[in-house]
Amino acid sequence: MTIIVTSTARPAITHVRIGHPTEPWTFALPGETLAIRSNGVTIAATETVAAPAGTPPEIDDATPSAPNITIAEVGRYHFRVTTTTGETADVSIIACESACLDWLPTEQRSGGAAVDKTRVLRELARYELSFTGTAAELANKPLGNYGA
Repeated sequence: MTIIVTSTARPAITHVRIGHPTEPWTFALPGETLAIRSNGVTIAATETVAAPAGTPPEIDDATPSAPNITIAEVGRYHFRVTTTTGETADVSIIACESACLDWLPTEQRSGGAAVDKTRVLRELARYELSFTGTAAELANKPLGNYGA
């Protein structure tokens, strides 16, 4: 059973398994809305566990089983999705400046293969705990370790 996170702005999908706290990160840009849906379970509630200081994310849970989250600012976000059976899934989102996408190369240095820029940023957020989504931070990160 999984929680499915999709962007309303781009064709991006992340699957988050219920009961697995180290699931993949989801990439977003500030102002983007993410749809939280379920596969095989019913969502009962979605709550913010952690978010950067400033404008909080907006959780539109008018339909609790199909909430939408609008990300307001750059930073690291953590949401907990609870099912009607009491199981939980942790949804982690890295909201990056759009300049991060521009800063990354389009081809890998080690062979010219195309770089999946959102994957690089998601993996960077997962393994580099100090990364908060600003382009200025990218100069000091080992991007080759993450597919750039």
